[in-house]
Amino acid sequence: MESLGGSALVFALATGGIAGLVLFATSFLMADHVNSAEFPILLRLQALQMPFNLGSVSLLGLLQGDRRFRSLSVFTMLQSLGSIAMVAGALAAGGGIVGAMAASVAAAAIGFVLLTLSRKEDLHFAGTSALSLDFRRLVPFGLQLTVTSALSTVLYQADLVLVSALTGDATIVGIYALAVFSTRILWIIPGSISVTTY
Repeated sequence: MESLGGSALVFALATGGIAGLVLFATSFLMADHVNSAEFPILLRLQALQMPFNLGSVSLLGLLQGDRRFRSLSVFTMLQSLGSIAMVAGALAAGGGIVGAMAASVAAAAIGFVLLTLSRKEDLHFAGTSALSLDFRRLVPFGLQLTVTSALSTVLYQADLVLVSALTGDATIVGIYALAVFSTRILWIIPGSISVTTY
């Protein structure tokens, strides 16, 4: 059990790296389908961010598993505020949307490093044999969660993907995304009540 946290982080970083490579490759295919020269660059920056995001999610999962909800909420809040501040700073400095995305990548990297340093006592690496054993324990359960999460994400964002595919216009997609966000933000309070009750 002691090696599980370290193994989970290794798997998260590896999965993030693979997902990042797929996203990077996809950026070249999407260049011809979206009416925006910056879109492929944004995808490539997102590809860089994937390992940091998945690594952070893995580390936050350790906090949740240990029921350290106060630490979990503090880290999540600071991570979000830091990202917003860096993105706002990039936009204010005239970096545009590419600068904003680069700032988001930097914020994710900083957040991951800070989380790793703060949770290093939970991260034990017991060699490749333990890694293989942990892999066999984590994958079956992880696959179920991944499929469920993927379906949920696809269904939740299906309208946005459909608008993008049908119009190919980044401006229309952006306006639609803002309109949807302003509606969905109202669900924050019911969601918070549900989590608090749990």
